[in-house]
Amino acid sequence: MATVALKLKGKENVELIAFAREILLGLAGNALISGTKPQLDELAEAINAFESSCLIQGRPEPYQKKTTRLRRAVLELQLTRIASHVERIADGDPKVILDSGLPIRTRQNQIKKS
Repeated sequence: MATVALKLKGKENVELIAFAREILLGLAGNALISGTKPQLDELAEAINAFESSCLIQGRPEPYQKKTTRLRRAVLELQLTRIASHVERIADGDPKVILDSGLPIRTRQNQIKKS
């Protein structure tokens, strides 16, 4: 039985953007994952907003930090929603999860780490 392992905490902003874009590419046009078009559009918007927030300069410092934190939270929420959707569709099948570009956690991996 496989589940999605996002591991978003601790990722630098640049790493998170690259990770999210990789997932977006993995899901776009994936026939196994149905009904994700609206979620993919929202994910693309969240990625672009977060990336532009990271790149904006000339704003007052407190405003910039708060905006970046909020946009990162939105991006993490979108990734979590999509991961949950893929997990439901995959029903434990690691191939479906991996084909979507998402990393997996299997029961065997959990046992080995314990």
